Amino acid sequence: MSEKKPLLDLLCSLDMIFKELILILKALSNEKRFVVLISLLTGEKTFNELKEETQLKNAALANHLNQLLEAKLMSRPEYNKYFITSDRELFIQTLESSYQKSKIRDIKQNDKIQRGSFSDLFLSSFFGNN
Repeated sequence: MSEKKPLLDLLCSLDMIFKELILILKALSNEKRFVVLISLLTGEKTFNELKEETQLKNAALANHLNQLLEAKLMSRPEYNKYFITSDRELFIQTLESSYQKSKIRDIKQNDKIQRGSFSDLFLSSFFGNN
């Protein structure tokens, strides 16, 4: 019975933060927004700096920035300046660390190795070992 209590605590906690968590996950699910966040890990950036780094058009970048601001993944303390708050930086570090430790990562790496080996084996069967 004590084994289920942590799971029940997790479910209760997820229930309380569900909407906020979905908003964050939706914001992170877009490759361009994730690139913006990674760029901001190095420090505060202006709109033009982010535009140059992401190669996005004004409207597209503004849309992505608004979604990141709405999800509270970054802040805009003054006009045209953006940065990641320390708690959101910690959130991204935790996400990365969790993935590095996950079995999903190990499975994907093993699959990649096997596909690479299969490809080498497949190619060598047709073209020989030169």
